[in-house]
Amino acid sequence: MRAVWCAVLTLLAYAPAVATAQSERSVTREMLDRARSALSDLQYARADSAARDVLLLAMLPRSARVEALQIQAAANLPEAGGERRPAAARAALTQLLRLDLANEIPAELSTPALDSLYRQVRETVYAISVIVRRDNPITGIHGTSLLRVRANRPSSFKLTARSKDGIESIPIDSVMSSMDTTLALRVGRNGQLLLRGSEYEFVVTAVDIASRETLVRTYDGTVAIPAIEYLILPPTVDSALLKPERAAPERTPGIITGIVVAGATVLMGKNLRADEPIKSAFAPEGRYMSAAVLIAVGAGVAAWFDRGRVLDRNVQANRRLVLESEAQRRVAIAENAKRAADYRANITLNTEGR
Repeated sequence: MRAVWCAVLTLLAYAPAVATAQSERSVTREMLDRARSALSDLQYARADSAARDVLLLAMLPRSARVEALQIQAAANLPEAGGERRPAAARAALTQLLRLDLANEIPAELSTPALDSLYRQVRETVYAISVIVRRDNPITGIHGTSLLRVRANRPSSFKLTARSKDGIESIPIDSVMSSMDTTLALRVGRNGQLLLRGSEYEFVVTAVDIASRETLVRTYDGTVAIPAIEYLILPPTVDSALLKPERAAPERTPGIITGIVVAGATVLMGKNLRADEPIKSAFAPEGRYMSAAVLIAVGAGVAAWFDRGRVLDRNVQANRRLVLESEAQRRVAIAENAKRAADYRANITLNTEGR
């Protein structure tokens, strides 16, 4: 019963607002019908006045504004039987195209003169069109939903999400130069969320590349965005945790051994000579000195470059530790990729831009 009473009270609270909105729509429709009727009866001044009254209404829906401007343009450039005011018709067509490049003159209001003026205005007035869907589902953390944007001149386009308080302004997408392209609505970049579950103003900014004239369209939106939690990646193995893979180099024993061998070579070269008289008849053989020097130098070089004996057990233990760490990282990366791919969000936009 408590839930029922809450629902009833809510309906009662919103009933005046709903009734007011419906009343405003009915009044607007009635005024537009009067303007159309006057136009059909060739009462062009009256039709123009009624259309202007509609345009003065507060909180006027875009569709009603478009219709009023179309009537105003037709009333100021009648085919016959009325006063022609091309400047007023041009001003109405300019506003019509400023609202949206896709706006045209409906067939029931079309005349050769009005169509010709419309083409002239379209060629001279900078205008854009943004095609917006109400529901924009986002599949995956890197998923997008596309907005189509067009201009009648080469333009740069930018899409920004702005918080309602105006503090945050988050770049969403941009295109450097185009006349017909798409901007991507997104909720994440580089695996992280850009937006939060809240209300935003999604702002499309178009800049004419030649004249730098700027047009802005703003769409109120609500972002339904759940949180996403990733597994923490295990850190890479710290080298301080690895066991030494080689024993300490044995440089000193190697050098000593080289010196001992070189000395023995010298002693053997001096003592192992033929007896007299052959010993006196030939000059002393000096090759043993060169050999001793080479032995000593070789031993020193070998000792200097000695990296130590390979410790096979430690090498195997380190390899197991690294492989286990890499396997854990791969599992975490795969799980995070799955969570990112399975992510779902939605952006709901009010298609009545401003």
